Amino acid sequence: MREGAGRASCAAPSTRNARLAALRAFYRFLVAEGRLEGDPTRDVVFAAEPHRAPTFLTACEFARLCQAVRETASEYYLNRDLAMLATLWHTGLRLGELLSLNLGQVDWGSERFRQVRRKGGDQVDVHFNVEVTIALRRWVFARLSFPNAEGE
Repeated sequence: MREGAGRASCAAPSTRNARLAALRAFYRFLVAEGRLEGDPTRDVVFAAEPHRAPTFLTACEFARLCQAVRETASEYYLNRDLAMLATLWHTGLRLGELLSLNLGQVDWGSERFRQVRRKGGDQVDVHFNVEVTIALRRWVFARLSFPNAEGE
């Protein structure tokens, strides 16, 4: 599979794999509908993808990100966004894990989130530090000034 018309280079392995997965799903559908007798992509192997080391923000980059939020976020979202950033930075939670939390899972006394559903379905307690506590309390306090903020 080539990327673009007339170009000599091939698409990246991840792009080829995504396209192959789409083709396989389409051909499985055609076979299930009785429009084809067999899947022509059955024996095509996925391209090997190079292992990439995870990337992360440096402390300086994180500080710049927080400053950008302070300068651009509306009053309504400022403390929420800063609390989310602090939580992501200090706990290592994935975004989906953070977004699944509610205030009922916050154990203020032991500084932890209770029963966080992690990748793979495990539920664990995730501890956080004083910076997260401060950011969360600022957000919870700021919410009180907005009449439509929901509890929990």
